[in-house]
Amino acid sequence: MLMVIFGAGASYDSAASLKPVPTYVEPMRPPLAKDLFSRRDEFAKYAQAYPPLPDVIDRLRGPNSNSIEAKLQSWRDEAESGKWPERFRQLAAVKYYLRDVLRYCTENWSAHVRSATNYGSLLDDIAKWHFDQKHKTPVCLVTLNYDLLLESALTRITSSPTFDYSAVDNYLTSHPVFSVFKLHGSINWARIVNVIVSDVHSPRDIIDRAAKLLTKPSDEFTISTDPSEVRQQHRLLVPAIAIPVQEKGTFECPDSHVVRLKSLIPEIRKILVIGWRGAEMHFLDHLRNGLNQLDALMVVDQDEAAANNIAVFLLKRLGRTIAQTRIEAFVGGFSDLIYTNRVEQFLYS
Repeated sequence: MLMVIFGAGASYDSAASLKPVPTYVEPMRPPLAKDLFSRRDEFAKYAQAYPPLPDVIDRLRGPNSNSIEAKLQSWRDEAESGKWPERFRQLAAVKYYLRDVLRYCTENWSAHVRSATNYGSLLDDIAKWHFDQKHKTPVCLVTLNYDLLLESALTRITSSPTFDYSAVDNYLTSHPVFSVFKLHGSINWARIVNVIVSDVHSPRDIIDRAAKLLTKPSDEFTISTDPSEVRQQHRLLVPAIAIPVQEKGTFECPDSHVVRLKSLIPEIRKILVIGWRGAEMHFLDHLRNGLNQLDALMVVDQDEAAANNIAVFLLKRLGRTIAQTRIEAFVGGFSDLIYTNRVEQFLYS
């Protein structure tokens, strides 16, 4: 069985017709983790919509993603320890901000590239391989991204039945080839809150009462496509978006998705990693505990040394050695991968 893991770098370099260049970033291009709080005009607009984020957002603008994750980790620790309860409001504002920023990027980037993304090309290659090999087991697509670029591409792969993301559980079962696991949540997901209130009418109301409302989430998830929606049938909703912190001890998806993923892991034989640094230790622990045999690992990265380092780190974390697993480091981004036949070589070898 094949598993593909997508990180922020996959969506950042998701259009072969518009490969990223160091000197310019399109306003609607999906950001890397280090740029989630960058000074793009549209991003600033969404930050201003959710007090108290404008007063503290400069602290999240650092030279690398590790500083963002470390800072948000400290905020979460301060909130949960009671050292500074205001952090609950700030973290709640971050959830709404991330949802809106990635919603903006999904819609506008898709329109900008006419929906022609590298996700679609990759999925076509994989679907053909799956058909040629007469595989009976699904392909596991694990994405740590919040955007909907993967879902959009999936709706165009095979005519019937097509991928249906109108319900959260459909991510696992609606497509004949692909099962999708969004471990960090999604911009179109919301989580039900186990608190009964009658005077919450807007996202700002939820942010202002975050210390009470966001500490008791349920395992119920639903689809929510209206940014202003805070209720469904009198049930309170909050964005199902995982805060990017260093120590992620839980996933922002239904427990049933995690159970299904764990049941498939023992069958995984090949893993393709695109735009991911391997920093999700909680997920890697599940892989380590469940993998029986890993024949091949391909890591896609712009830099050869970085790709090899990520591959070696992943193998070590998974309890594997180079003698057990064939390593392939692809030098270049997602777009470069699509321009070559390396995906087919990896799949068929």
